[in-house]
Amino acid sequence: MSKLYKAQTEMVHTWEFTAFIRAVGEARSKQEEDEIIQRDLGNLRKSFETAHVEDWLLKEYVVRVLYAEMLGHPAKFAHIHCVNLSASPDLLVKRTGYLGTWLTIAPQEDIMILIVSNLLRDMNSCNFLHTAAALTAASKVVRRDLICAIKPEVVKLLDHSAPLVRKKAVIALHALYRNTADLIDYKNFFLRALGDPNPAVEAAALSPLLDIVQTNPELCRDLTETFIKVLEKVVSRRLSGDYEYQRVPGPWFQIQVMRILAALVCDSRELAAKCEYVLTEVITRADTGSTIGYAVACEAISLITRIPTIPSLIELSVETTAKMFATRNVNLRYTAIQALSNLACINTDYLRRHQEDILECLGDGDEMIRRKTTFLLLSMCNEGNVDIIVKKLIKYLNSQIDKYVLQELTQSICRTVERFSMRRLWYISTMNRLLLCAAEHVPYSSIQGMLKLIVEGGESGDEASDVAFRLRCVEDYFGLISCSQKKMPDALCRVAAWVVGEYGFLATAINRRLMVDGLCDLFARTDSGDARDWIIMAVMKIVASDGVVPENVKELIERFKDSRIATTQQRCYEFSRLTQMLPLMKRSLPLDRCCEEVDIEETLSFLNPFVQKALLGGAKPYEKRPVCREVRMEIPLCIEKYETPQLKTSEASLTCEVCDTEAKPPELAIRPSTRRWGAKTGNAAAMVNTGLAPDSHMREVGGGERITLSAQVARTGATLDEPCGVFGPQCDQSLPATPPTLGTKCSKNKKLLEDIFDASVQLKKYPHVAQQVPDLFEAVEVENKKNLAGENGSALSVHMEHVREERAVGITLFIVGNVTVNDLVVNVLPPSNCTLHVTSHSVQSAKLTGSTTITMETLKVNQSLEVVMQLLLTGFPNDMHVRVKVVYRRSEPFDMIDVGKSESKTATMTLQVGDFLRPASSMTTDTFGEMWLKYIGEYKTTLHGTAALTLESISQLLMERASLRVVEMIGNELIVAAVLPGTDQLLLGHVVLVDHHCANATFRAQDKRLAEFVVRSLDSAIPLS
Repeated sequence: MSKLYKAQTEMVHTWEFTAFIRAVGEARSKQEEDEIIQRDLGNLRKSFETAHVEDWLLKEYVVRVLYAEMLGHPAKFAHIHCVNLSASPDLLVKRTGYLGTWLTIAPQEDIMILIVSNLLRDMNSCNFLHTAAALTAASKVVRRDLICAIKPEVVKLLDHSAPLVRKKAVIALHALYRNTADLIDYKNFFLRALGDPNPAVEAAALSPLLDIVQTNPELCRDLTETFIKVLEKVVSRRLSGDYEYQRVPGPWFQIQVMRILAALVCDSRELAAKCEYVLTEVITRADTGSTIGYAVACEAISLITRIPTIPSLIELSVETTAKMFATRNVNLRYTAIQALSNLACINTDYLRRHQEDILECLGDGDEMIRRKTTFLLLSMCNEGNVDIIVKKLIKYLNSQIDKYVLQELTQSICRTVERFSMRRLWYISTMNRLLLCAAEHVPYSSIQGMLKLIVEGGESGDEASDVAFRLRCVEDYFGLISCSQKKMPDALCRVAAWVVGEYGFLATAINRRLMVDGLCDLFARTDSGDARDWIIMAVMKIVASDGVVPENVKELIERFKDSRIATTQQRCYEFSRLTQMLPLMKRSLPLDRCCEEVDIEETLSFLNPFVQKALLGGAKPYEKRPVCREVRMEIPLCIEKYETPQLKTSEASLTCEVCDTEAKPPELAIRPSTRRWGAKTGNAAAMVNTGLAPDSHMREVGGGERITLSAQVARTGATLDEPCGVFGPQCDQSLPATPPTLGTKCSKNKKLLEDIFDASVQLKKYPHVAQQVPDLFEAVEVENKKNLAGENGSALSVHMEHVREERAVGITLFIVGNVTVNDLVVNVLPPSNCTLHVTSHSVQSAKLTGSTTITMETLKVNQSLEVVMQLLLTGFPNDMHVRVKVVYRRSEPFDMIDVGKSESKTATMTLQVGDFLRPASSMTTDTFGEMWLKYIGEYKTTLHGTAALTLESISQLLMERASLRVVEMIGNELIVAAVLPGTDQLLLGHVVLVDHHCANATFRAQDKRLAEFVVRSLDSAIPLS
């Protein structure tokens, strides 16, 4: 017999009901489902209007209404029928009416007042099942202003003869308490229910009592002995056998009572001593080898660790934890780790006997076990082992992708670092490493704490030490800004920009021009409006102290005066205005005055002459509006159907990612597609596969020099696990770490635990000896020696910039001597199909030999050589790199380097396709059509956007990324064109907008490589959807 036949015969459902359920279940789309439901609601409306409808049929109608409401279709016309159905004498029909009422009608609706009379009538019914149904509905539907009407009736039912009614009355009172929180009144009711002879009523009273105790434990402290007696009664098996589970008496009863005791005992040693016997009995009797027994024992351990320490209970907890570790059940091992975390809060020595278990869990194959054990390490932290544990956790953090795990672990690390911070340098180094891998989850208060520490210095008040520490921070943050070519986290951008701008004047060894250029490059690499505001303020402070406004800063400020981000626009206008009054700018932004208090005149009396003048001119006087301080009414629950969202382009999705633009276009995915426009010739272009960049373990240093972490370690003499400067090791998150073998992992974890416990023992033996951290002055002295030799031992600093000119690309090369060097030879190599011409250089003694080679006899310390060049195109460049090689000899020996030995330094600057192309301003539609048919080098793509696409947003994207100017827009199509200056080669494009999130694009050029390279550049600049 089929289920459908049973539903149509035995369950006495109508054919319409079964057909409706089957049609909804078989709907193939949301639109089809909506049509079915709307059609059924129309039939229901007519059926409800019938004069006489039997109760069983009305119950079926209400169930169909529940289905419609559940699927998002309001049926307000049926709400009154749900209320009427609750007045039926039939129990099943009545319960259906109550169910429909609390599921479809919001508590704030006026119709809810009608249900009160039905509730009161059923509460006074002689049928206890009707009374129980009314109490269940009362806990769901009654709102605050109706509580006074039913509360007396609910209280009277606490003395009902049926245990089911008394239990339901307690649950209903719990719901009323959550709405009113009349503490004293409800406390007495629940205590009376706790003494009920029926265990079910007692168990129901525990949940509201737990809420009351947690709200005000001091008021309920006198009830501790009462709950101890209740727990003794349960443990001694004085409840009936119906409440035993896996040979454990009332396990959920015990867990609830122990949670109440944990809130009541708190720090009272007297009350903790009273709990010793009953907790011993709980753990002993729960040792049945069953899962529920271990659950009760784990709750008891949690209680034991939250009250004043009792040695006998602690030893019993440790033994129980060892038994849980002995099982191979994953859930029990997870519970054991949680118990160890609680024990570690008292004393980490209790974890020593479980060292092997912790070691095994760190290498466990279950991800949750490894994650829980990693959090256990935080409980073991102290001043001696915090450095070891935090390094391990940050390494683990780099391998996580779960958003909530990242957030929880990052905040836990921040709290641990702030609690056990050893020295300032270690604290800043650790926080910077944390910002590099999880900046979006670091609390704002922790970032403010970093800045406060740099500003206020140490507690000793040694000004020289504070200055040396700030100098170290400036040099390391500037090194990060100038060395990294990747996008930095916004929080780290703000911190670095603020430190360099506020205390950059302390770093006399760093050229101010390089400092400003580094901040401008950082501005180009970030797309956050907030971070850009901080960078502009940092540049403003440096310019104010230096008294000179560089040309690239002027260009940047003028470009972003029209920013759509209001704060960025305001900063640019302020900067532009202050540059016209440099003395005022210097007074407004004094050096090292960030902590100085500024007196603010709240009355703004200095504006009185301006106000009087405006009033005399006929301006309307200001009228102070009264402030309404009345309590607003609560907004009722919205049960209306959501409005259909309007597709529009979000400004936030058009934020710019590079310095050339100000707003970022919609995120697009570029994929090859089949030919949709133009002549059908040949096969479609192949898929462009973009992978990770080569040498992704490497980072760029200085003016383009690339060094690996191992090379950096060899130069600085540190290990990969030690902090390098203020930042520590640079962790590359783009490549997953190769998983080690089991033996290697166990040996590493074993060494980790040995280091943790050994550091703790050493701290106890010698409390005055902290973790070995280089002395602040020693660190500064070592850093100064490094500065004398140049960055990472190099005698020169090399930096390149580029600007777009009308017919060429302007390139400026900066070479700064960190030490005096002789026989300087500079050779610049342009990309293929390009030529370089040196137009000027800043040092008269420098000689130009050839078109791209410059020689110089001597470059002194801190002397700067600036070379201005033009890059001209003879064809499409196959690569986009400008390379420079500098050969020199040191004038003074450094370490093991011989005086006469030649050294070299290289740097590379990568250009984008938009740097070479220029908009085809003279292109017309007719000319476009003629050239389109002549060009055969074609490449096709599909643009996919996470935000809604429009022709305007696509044209903006193409102009920003590839200088493609719109020739004409026709309907949902647009044609664009760009020219390669110096060669007259054209790049033509045709885009068809398919829908709000997809567009097909075709690019043609005389050389197909040009079209293909443009697509690849767009693909690398825009994340895939």
